[in-house]
Amino acid sequence: MCVARARCKAAPNGETHVAKVLEPDICVIGGGAAALAVIKTARAAGASVALVTRGTADGAQLDAAMLGARALAAAAARAHRLRHSEHLGIVATEPQIDFEGVHAHVRQAIAQDALRFSSERLAALGATLLPGPSRFLDRTQMEVGDTLVKARRFVIATGSRPNVPELPGLQDSGYLTPETLLGLSERPDDLIVLGGTAEAFELAQAYLRLGSRVTVIDALEPLGEEDPELAGIVLRRLEREGLEIHRHTGVVAVRSDGNGIAVDLKAGAAEWTLPGSHLLIATGWQPDLDGLGLDAARIRFSSAGIAVNSGLRTSNRRVYAIGEAIGGGRSASAATHQGIVVTRNALHRHPASHDRRIVPQVTFTDPEIARVGLTEPEARERHRQHYRVLRWPFVENERARALGHHEGLVKLVIDGRGAILGASIVGPQASETIALFALAIANRLGAASLTRLVAPHPSLAEIVHRIGLDYERSLGDRRGASQLSWFKRLLP
Repeated sequence: MCVARARCKAAPNGETHVAKVLEPDICVIGGGAAALAVIKTARAAGASVALVTRGTADGAQLDAAMLGARALAAAAARAHRLRHSEHLGIVATEPQIDFEGVHAHVRQAIAQDALRFSSERLAALGATLLPGPSRFLDRTQMEVGDTLVKARRFVIATGSRPNVPELPGLQDSGYLTPETLLGLSERPDDLIVLGGTAEAFELAQAYLRLGSRVTVIDALEPLGEEDPELAGIVLRRLEREGLEIHRHTGVVAVRSDGNGIAVDLKAGAAEWTLPGSHLLIATGWQPDLDGLGLDAARIRFSSAGIAVNSGLRTSNRRVYAIGEAIGGGRSASAATHQGIVVTRNALHRHPASHDRRIVPQVTFTDPEIARVGLTEPEARERHRQHYRVLRWPFVENERARALGHHEGLVKLVIDGRGAILGASIVGPQASETIALFALAIANRLGAASLTRLVAPHPSLAEIVHRIGLDYERSLGDRRGASQLSWFKRLLP
């Protein structure tokens, strides 16, 4: 348990009052998957934990909203299948969408996920909860309301907030963020999405399939963080479904237009106005670090997040930072991995580091994009000529053909010795199959080891085995060519 004692504390008016002092082994600031991983791992080791909840979007709400988006996409996918089932011999029909029912499904998913972060569950895990505003007073202590926290180690896991651009008229005309969009109980008739992020296209496709007219505006190249070959497959699919995408297009201004909004756009010399009923800002996220007193704690940070080393320790040796507080986007799997790494370093002094190469990233569109390790463009930049790329299409997979969802491929990036540098997938259930490649990279298995996978038949996982066979076949072709060359030299 946390050690608690009382002490006199000077108030701004000169008076003094008794303040409670807590001395836990670990104090976590924030919430969400990252904080929960720290709490569970630390409590399993017998350490005392205090959790400071600041009353802002500290991670738990954001995690729930991400699950809500998956729930929305599930409803949209069901509607899409009803419209497009001719290839399976089913007469296609236009579904009757009860958006209030869809909204209820989303809210239920969010509510169920929120139970993971309820005060009752956190207290049952043994964490001491400290709600309220908080700030560091110096390198060793933090103030939370009337409580002074002097922990052996602090962990900052404050999450992020939407990165809202400064555009003329935006604040006056009103806009939605991914969280507030999911709170709508009525379907947007004409949704304009500003941003070409993965989240932007996940939500755009979902509302498109639920009957909204959707337009995406991106100042750069859409899905720019993904492998262009894989992103192109998804973008072409979305445009076939009816999504309108404006690439390399800037927003000049936003204004109210009757019952909706109007967005003034510019692309090169062309300028035009796009009307809509709702505007969604999905241009990314920025770390939520306001009011923490990081300067007082001598913690280095920037607009991109808190600076940490490979062990996730900040410039203050007592303080660690994880999750969206250190930048790098929203990823519950990365945050959970970081939480475990931090706890090992903070409590056990076992050297542990956060390895970004083993953490998968997924874009939950249809088809999905999933990747782990290096993409082909990253390998080209870092390894130049010392890498190879193997490809295997889903159309060669029996299960994909049976499902009628065989659009996409797997790309495996390897070095000259066959070590796996990364894998990227675009296709059905890519988020599930990528876990096999993540396991291989984490255990430093080579491409040849993939042939030892015995997957159920027929299954999508067989594509992992097949790309391993393709690697061995390429080695055989090289050996055969080399032996043939040697044999020819022996001939008179």
